[in-house]
Amino acid sequence: MGVWGSMRVAAFAGAMLATAGVGAQTVPPADPGAAADPIVVEGRALADEVKTRALARAISPRVGFDQPLARFTDPVCFATAGLPLPMLRTIGARLAENADAAGIALAGDGCTPNILVMFVDDSRAEAERLMKRRPWMFRDYQPSEMREILKEPGPVHVWSVSEVRSRDGDRLSQSTDGPPTLQVPIATRIGLAIRRDMLSTVMLVDRKAVLGHSLQQMADYAAMRTLAMIRPKGATGGDTILTLFDPAAAPPTEMTAFDRGYLKALYDGSGTQRGATKVAMIARSIVKAADKDRTDAPAGKPADGKGAGGK
Repeated sequence: MGVWGSMRVAAFAGAMLATAGVGAQTVPPADPGAAADPIVVEGRALADEVKTRALARAISPRVGFDQPLARFTDPVCFATAGLPLPMLRTIGARLAENADAAGIALAGDGCTPNILVMFVDDSRAEAERLMKRRPWMFRDYQPSEMREILKEPGPVHVWSVSEVRSRDGDRLSQSTDGPPTLQVPIATRIGLAIRRDMLSTVMLVDRKAVLGHSLQQMADYAAMRTLAMIRPKGATGGDTILTLFDPAAAPPTEMTAFDRGYLKALYDGSGTQRGATKVAMIARSIVKAADKDRTDAPAGKPADGKGAGGK
């Protein structure tokens, strides 16, 4: 798949990555003679279902009643730039592990990036520069939506490009004498006739924001922001890596059970469910996993701890 559906963007990414340290996605090969080294989730047990639902709703994008949540359908390909190469390789490998753990297909080595994480001197200024010089990178974003990207507080600015496709993946057909059209099947009670596919994500990070945080934290935060269209403001007070740059929070050292559950449930099942329905299913899935963890916990070692809704 071409990045943002345009070879121009592939050329842009190549130029940017050529001028800075680059780390491509790599899942470290397994040693057949050694035990697997899985991603370890700290024992931050989730709170009750009400708080989990509230947090899932708060960070999910607001979509219309008849609109689905966006997610990648094509395999993802990460590229990172702007830090020393060993650091980028660590971040890239962790990003790939996170995607794999969520059940998201990876495009493999040598792929064309559709997720770009760049460390720059000033992320807001860089985003504004790209809006002026490379507006095609923002595709169908309205001026007001582009201003919202710039208004995000903190050292990170993110945007994702997506498009509506039919339930079967058909794209809009261009007409020479009229607007684009999309042939779709009839919607049903359990699903819409359309889905929304994420095509690309760009995440710009102030380089100085790395100070005081581990590369694992940076990669886990990036995974949440690039693999889903997240509203980070909604994470306030929640037990999630999305609080990493909240000055009032004590952020976790890695993705929490909520974070992993959110991504896994987002990519599980059909992408044609109504947004509100999908968010409710995500919350139920997270709570169910937490209940199972508590049931499986060894006697005398409770799994309960800090909840999804608060510290």
